[in-house]
Amino acid sequence: MSAPKQDNPDPRVFLAKAGEALYGSRWQTELARALGYKEGRQVRQWMNLDRKIPEQALEKVRELLQSRIKTLSALLDEETA
Repeated sequence: MSAPKQDNPDPRVFLAKAGEALYGSRWQTELARALGYKEGRQVRQWMNLDRKIPEQALEKVRELLQSRIKTLSALLDEETA
């Protein structure tokens, strides 16, 4: 059974979990690059509450996750075919 969905979840929690799932321990730098930034400073500023995370960035992270899911699913399908 999954946990109840919060009304106002902290987007930093989502960003950290998604970033680590996508890129491992150096996720801030790699995620920043995937979002079009040259370095991880922008992501660190979001995580430190120095700047608000733009909704466009969160949407792009969702797209990156969906893309990874499709890639992994296709790999599993190939393996079991």
